[in-house]
Amino acid sequence: TPDESTEQETTEEILPEQGTETEVEILELSSTGDGLGMKDGSDQVYVVPFTVPGDVARVKVYRHLLHEKQTLADYISIAKPSPLRDDSRIKCKYFASCGGCQFQMLDYAEQLKLKKRVLEKAYLNFSNLAGELVPTIQDTIGSPLQYGYRTKLTPHFDGPPGFRPSKKKNPGLPFPKCPDIGFMRKGQRKVLDIEDCPIGTEAVRLGMTRERE
Repeated sequence: TPDESTEQETTEEILPEQGTETEVEILELSSTGDGLGMKDGSDQVYVVPFTVPGDVARVKVYRHLLHEKQTLADYISIAKPSPLRDDSRIKCKYFASCGGCQFQMLDYAEQLKLKKRVLEKAYLNFSNLAGELVPTIQDTIGSPLQYGYRTKLTPHFDGPPGFRPSKKKNPGLPFPKCPDIGFMRKGQRKVLDIEDCPIGTEAVRLGMTRERE
């Protein structure tokens, strides 16, 4: 209708162009650990990885989902850090590129609170239960280890050219060089080469080194 068309055009006019940079204030975390931010004067929600509530983040917009009132954006930098953020806690050089971890900048007690909050919101929004039937979520059980605890890691690598099945005969080409071996980049279907992952146990990290060789 004309009213809907006018509303959509108005919405598009106030949103930053895709591919441009802007700053947003992070107010909440999604269930996947991404920051949810907003700008003054707009009800559009910006989904920004590697941010926490209280951050003012500089982001690069790459997609507007107008019907969902969401904008997907890449994290660039922190313009103003949240009181919850302490980047000295980050123990992996691939953090903010690798999609495996989201919370390394947070105190561990705060991480446990956030995980509890994810469950509370899941029951509230998706259980279709009356309020009195929603169970009380207990505190998240912590681990004595924040690094070096994970007993299983699954590194990936892409196959050589022509490796995907198709109706045509697979030429079976060899790798032109050693492929990147590691974990998926955040927001991309592309492998990030990672030689060591500090959340793995010592045995897992030794195994990863051996298999890479």
